[in-house]
Amino acid sequence: MKKILFAAAAAALVNLASGAAASGNLITNGDFSAGATGFTTGYSNASLQGAGTFQIHTSPATALGAYPDFQNFGDRTTGTGLMFIGNGSTVANTTIWSQTVAVQPFTDYTFSFSVTSVNEATSPSEFELFVNGDSQGSWLVSSAANDWWDIDAYIYSDTATSLTLRLVDPNLDSNSNDFALDNISLTKDLTGAVPEPASWAMMLIGFGAIGAAARSRRNPAALVA
Repeated sequence: MKKILFAAAAAALVNLASGAAASGNLITNGDFSAGATGFTTGYSNASLQGAGTFQIHTSPATALGAYPDFQNFGDRTTGTGLMFIGNGSTVANTTIWSQTVAVQPFTDYTFSFSVTSVNEATSPSEFELFVNGDSQGSWLVSSAANDWWDIDAYIYSDTATSLTLRLVDPNLDSNSNDFALDNISLTKDLTGAVPEPASWAMMLIGFGAIGAAARSRRNPAALVA
């Protein structure tokens, strides 16, 4: 019986220790490797010659409708994969990318994405994040092409069981407002997380067994009695 309880305590401790690591990515197709699927957008999947358009491609320079100043570089995830290449919309509040994800209430999450200009931008794009309709802040993209910036936004789910994540470009300039987006993720931050009741119960049972064993070793006569 003691061996079983010791094993239970060890398992609970292992589970608790594993909470220091972040969970897997909850975003579907965050690296765009599956193409233009798994997300919603207000942009048109068409030639980049028009504002508010996008292409899923391996390089801005060779995407359909690329302008002569679009530079040749790889995606953020692997350097050889696909990315979302956009010509910024001139219509306010147009969604670049959005996805709804199931989450746990009262939990901390990190939402991450990578952005860069695709040319030497005189009017670089800006990315604003909305979570369940509320703005969480905005970030100006570097004016240099292939200067990937990795953005992290920290989100607390509160009572929500799902998060609708939405990226918008507040810059409505029709010139040089061109960008690439890649490497989108949402991960649960388990650092310092409170163990679930079942884990607490297992740990308490295990600690009780450890304490009993320690007492037994200190007073072997009690076992004889």
